[in-house]
Amino acid sequence: NVLGEWNTIFPGGSFFHICDDTLMIPKGEVGHDKLFKIRRLYDAFRENLKKKDPEEIQSIDEQMIPFKGTIGFRQYLKDKPHSWGVKVFTRAGISGIVYHIEIYTGKGAVEISELGQGTDVVLWLVENLPRFMNFKLFFDNFYTGIDLIHKLRVEYGIESCGMIRSNRMRGAVLDTDANMKKKVRGSVDFPFERHSEVSVVKWYDNKPVHLASSYCAVTPIDKCQRWDGTTRKYVEVDRPRIVHTEEHLIDWKLLRNYVLDNIINDGESPKAHLETVLCLMTSEKVPDKT
Repeated sequence: NVLGEWNTIFPGGSFFHICDDTLMIPKGEVGHDKLFKIRRLYDAFRENLKKKDPEEIQSIDEQMIPFKGTIGFRQYLKDKPHSWGVKVFTRAGISGIVYHIEIYTGKGAVEISELGQGTDVVLWLVENLPRFMNFKLFFDNFYTGIDLIHKLRVEYGIESCGMIRSNRMRGAVLDTDANMKKKVRGSVDFPFERHSEVSVVKWYDNKPVHLASSYCAVTPIDKCQRWDGTTRKYVEVDRPRIVHTEEHLIDWKLLRNYVLDNIINDGESPKAHLETVLCLMTSEKVPDKT
């Protein structure tokens, strides 16, 4: 437990400060900073992250700094090991190294563009990446959109891939779920949007899966093992390249999320800024999958 080790080294840990509280602009007044108590450390930490040489393959996701106290921007994410806490948007490499972070301080903290919050978050997190260096970026369906993938490729030179929600496919005509269910398991529909050069793939496993990418699509097709509830055994199913690529990235993202969510404390501290400091000190790198 990192918090226990902190209190062992610094018995007065509850009085730990990294700023002068008397300089904080009160809540409700112009210029109030919700992250004032950690601002100096937070900015210094992010500047140091920029010094790292970025990896080719990276992903964007949310992390939770566990916190059960009272704070104006505490969030709830049911699928995280720690559901309650401070949400942090991160850009990390396949090795587990974090290259950029943005702490989410609640609705209205920043102005959202017409592209939407998901797109804005991705663009914030890639602002320091060198342009047109063939980076590969992965994200989940909270962020994925045809316009975002096109913008990353054309304006940033970044190839990207992710699951996409059915209402974000900008009119792409796909086979219906009912028709694909009648076909063999693993059937694929694959429209290509020439204007944006984005591939949209619909793959039917037990249920439909929608993905979009600027650099991979259906071929080459390989085989994967899937459980068949009718025969009660594993069967081989055709798997498009985009699904294989996404599943591989999901494996290491789950590992990274598990480690980041469990190497820090359990969120019992009443001070949110101390929780955040501990997270910044312990989440810069997580072990490789091996």
